[in-house]
Amino acid sequence: GGWVPGGVFLLGGQPGIGKSTLLLQTCGRMADRGIQVLYVSGEESESQVALRARRLGAGSENLRLFCDSDLALALAALDGCGFLVVDSVQAMRAPEESGWPGTPSQVRGVAQTCIEAAKSRSIPTVLVGHITKEGRIAGPMLLEHMVDGVLSFSGEDYSQYRTLRVNKNRFGSTEELGIFEMAEDGLHPVKDVSGLYWNKGGATVPGVAMTVALEGS
Repeated sequence: GGWVPGGVFLLGGQPGIGKSTLLLQTCGRMADRGIQVLYVSGEESESQVALRARRLGAGSENLRLFCDSDLALALAALDGCGFLVVDSVQAMRAPEESGWPGTPSQVRGVAQTCIEAAKSRSIPTVLVGHITKEGRIAGPMLLEHMVDGVLSFSGEDYSQYRTLRVNKNRFGSTEELGIFEMAEDGLHPVKDVSGLYWNKGGATVPGVAMTVALEGS
């Protein structure tokens, strides 16, 4: 377990599902362990990110915030850091590429530049990607092949529960699944997942039945 030095993961999810919350909490825990963390946001101001970090209990002097869409300036602040989050690849701008942020050439350029920085400095990195209406990560198809791992963070609009799935992992298994509950103070891991699906009190509930289903082919 743990982050692989130089490993680059792509985290996808619908807007508002809690990707930033999940990563800010992760950054906070890394910072509490004495690791210098750089959180790059191309979509929110520093005051907005800092306010959320404090609400989540993730504020730390080891957590650096860079809130601008210029990727070159962001990576210039990476010296001394041991963990990097870029939120998001669609919002950042790679100076060497043409086009507006979010275009295929820009997304590819942003991802490639981040991967090169992560590999050359052996820094674990997470790139955030938005999901299209079709359910795939926005940007060129090549994007998911460029990174070492792809994670998906999902949930229903009416539910407080979120699911973290591993779709690709060059360093380990893709059979792991994380279940979280969204609360006012952030995400909390659900340790007893079985309790979500049946009544442990033994009472029968009309209209409820348990079964086993195979997902995928």
